[in-house]
Amino acid sequence: MDGRAEDFEAAVAAAAAAEVAVVTLGDIAGLFGGGTSGEGCDVVDLGLPGRQGELLEAVLATGTPTVLVLVTGRPYALGEYADRCAAIVQAFMPGVEGADAIAGVLTGAVNPSGHLPVAIPAGRGGQPGTYLAAPLAWHADGISNLDPTPLYPFGYGLSYSTFILTDPAVSAAQTDVDGQVEYAVTVTNTSDRAGAEVVQLYLSDPVAEVVRPLKSLIASPRWTWRRGSPSA
Repeated sequence: MDGRAEDFEAAVAAAAAAEVAVVTLGDIAGLFGGGTSGEGCDVVDLGLPGRQGELLEAVLATGTPTVLVLVTGRPYALGEYADRCAAIVQAFMPGVEGADAIAGVLTGAVNPSGHLPVAIPAGRGGQPGTYLAAPLAWHADGISNLDPTPLYPFGYGLSYSTFILTDPAVSAAQTDVDGQVEYAVTVTNTSDRAGAEVVQLYLSDPVAEVVRPLKSLIASPRWTWRRGSPSA
């Protein structure tokens, strides 16, 4: 995690000579201080461990398009780097088949369709929270001078395919407490590659008698589309 000067120099030289650089950073799994992530391995902020941030900065400074791969046990703050990376692959701790899975995504053999189960904070002091927060936990003018909005929110995710959602419809404007409401939307693959999309439906209750989360995920169907094929 500390890195040697000659290792940094070799990495920067390799990146400068390449058409694309892939920088893989992450954690060492351990217990009670025996790693950078795991039970008893806490941190004071969410900056990348050790000198990994310095290494990433050095590679980005070469100007070579850089893909950042993160094999981590926690979501780290990426606001310092995100707008300079060509792409970011958040793999968390992917297990024994992780290397093949990551290679498939990087080469394009696999079209990813995953969505974040936790938010990626922008700043090092941010919270890697879920979306299940009360309204005041979100950015509100006049409440705080700090903006807690994550860099990438819960449910965020990209793939090699692109989709648009159109024609949203609801079966009823209101219903009884024990009634049912049907929602529909048309999803169209606008790219040249088949892919999968997760359509996320959230519910909010602004007039509840007790404090409720600003929004709650109540449905997330996953469908696969060929190019131009709509599905409701």
